[in-house]
Amino acid sequence: MKLIGITMRRDNDNKWRENRDSISEDWVKYLSNFLQDYKFIPIPNDSENALKIVSAFDIDGLILSNGNDWGSCIERDKTEITLIEWCRNFRKPILGICRGFQVLNQYFGGKLQKDLTKITSDSHAGAKHKIEIIDKKILTNSLKKEFFVNSYHNEGVISIELAKNLVPFAKAKNIIEGFYHFKEPIIGIQWHIERDNFEKEFDKHLLNILFKKSFHQAIEI
Repeated sequence: MKLIGITMRRDNDNKWRENRDSISEDWVKYLSNFLQDYKFIPIPNDSENALKIVSAFDIDGLILSNGNDWGSCIERDKTEITLIEWCRNFRKPILGICRGFQVLNQYFGGKLQKDLTKITSDSHAGAKHKIEIIDKKILTNSLKKEFFVNSYHNEGVISIELAKNLVPFAKAKNIIEGFYHFKEPIIGIQWHIERDNFEKEFDKHLLNILFKKSFHQAIEI
């Protein structure tokens, strides 16, 4: 049985003022449909216990999920950095979604723009916009080069602030929307595969590259 860990949103805005970690039902439904041969383990925002969990189960991959801006939850930031380190040490694939995309760029030395409305005419918060796939390694003949994606973020990464060892494969004007690591099985995208999206075949293609095929063979590294 193959196992994938998935990080959770930290929610402390509740009646009892408790720190709570959660994950949306969208993720449960999506992963059950498109990665049916995997089981999934939600990872709490506690770096020490998170490390014990992934080590004990020897997970086969990691999804850094959405929610919480970088810096707004120190516990989550620390936990996800710890998990990235563990996965890299054992060559486990990592998929970063929205916040996860941003965490990976921060981790590898890139920068993050806090307000995209100041640098682009496209809305990136609760809207849709067009992206272009700019790296042919990530495409197949049956996939579109341009399509619309959902978008639920105010923060983002511009071209000149992408970490040096990350290769961009999707852009919306000068905003990076997708990247992969130049030699490790790591992919980050800004849109949400688990929510209603417009090009589900491309999302499935990315999941197959990262979790079902040889990453290096798939993109010819």
